Amino acid sequence: MTKVTVVGAGKYGSTTVQRLAQMDLADEVVMTD
Repeated sequence: MTKVTVVGAGKYGSTTVQRLAQMDLADEVVMTD
C-alpha cells in the first residue's frame, strides 16, 4: 500500500494530487493545507 501526503491545497498541490490520481501511483493520497 502506497501512501502520499501533499502539503498545500493551492494550485500546485491540487495539480499534484490530480496527476497522482490519474496515473494511479498511490493507494491513498492525503492533502493538507
